[in-house]
Amino acid sequence: MKKFMTIAAILAALTMTVTGCSSNANNSSNTSDSSNVQDNSSNSSSEPESGAASGTESEGESDTDAEALTADQMAANALTAVEWPAMMEVEDAEMINSFFGIDVSLCDEYYISNQIISAQLNEVIILKPAEGKEADLQAQLDAHFEYIKNDAAFYPEQEISAAGAVMGKTDSGYLYLIVHKDGADAEAALMNNPPAEMPGADAGVDDGFGVGGDAAGMPLSIEMSDAAYGAVEWPAMQPVDDPEMIQSFFGIDSTICEDYYIANQIISAQLNEIIIVKPMAGSEADMQAQLDAHFEYIKNDAAFYPDQESSAAGAVMGTLDNGYMYIFVHENGAAVEEAVKAAISA
Repeated sequence: MKKFMTIAAILAALTMTVTGCSSNANNSSNTSDSSNVQDNSSNSSSEPESGAASGTESEGESDTDAEALTADQMAANALTAVEWPAMMEVEDAEMINSFFGIDVSLCDEYYISNQIISAQLNEVIILKPAEGKEADLQAQLDAHFEYIKNDAAFYPEQEISAAGAVMGKTDSGYLYLIVHKDGADAEAALMNNPPAEMPGADAGVDDGFGVGGDAAGMPLSIEMSDAAYGAVEWPAMQPVDDPEMIQSFFGIDSTICEDYYIANQIISAQLNEIIIVKPMAGSEADMQAQLDAHFEYIKNDAAFYPDQESSAAGAVMGTLDNGYMYIFVHENGAAVEEAVKAAISA
């Protein structure tokens, strides 16, 4: 638990922002051309619960310009107005319904993201209700806002974020919920026009994340991860490629790797990891020591919920014939291990 809280404190200082696949079939780096963005020119007479975004105009901004903003553009404004932890955009409808209680089939357009690290509590939710669905969608957002305010926080930083959370409605008819200690500041920036660029929109992920590859044609870590994902059913997983985050959260120095693939679960109540690393020549002992320490943490200290305990119990660690080292944290970790071994021998 001490390691977990130390990690949370370190990562709270990070300012890396992540943008994933677009929830509404929009590319975050080119939101203005989104194919499913609806005409936002009609104003709503309803007042927002927290009115900072409604009727707020940036210097030189007209009503028409404000109404033209999309959900992604408003999210970019919020995500650049204040300092956020590493965030992940969520696009899966079933996950959104389960984790946020929001039925995106009621939306014409939406953007939803939350924190990657479970010890934090941060969300950006922006929804454009479909015709006739505003009341239903507002009820769902009200319920989630009540949960954030009263039940979601377990750690001091989470409590601060919950206290700063804001909810409201823009003049252009979008509903929003922002969970951040400085939620009011993010809310005030929602309608800035021209909008900010989405943080990380141009950041790609290299195949394998590392710098190498096997000259003999052996599978890279990214290819081995495909075998791992195909072997068993996983929850929603997020690849992690930031060296500082990898060091802080997994205790692994990725700078001594020729190639690596590292991912963990998005939802905090789960405990799942795929770690596949190829240490540089001469760094094998150091990497093994780091993996040993992390594996011991997984086995003895990481699990707090029943599902996490079963994943920790099934976790496996080892070294492959091609020199790659691995940890698979899954209730059926042995099956993942066998699938990866089969992939490199095929």
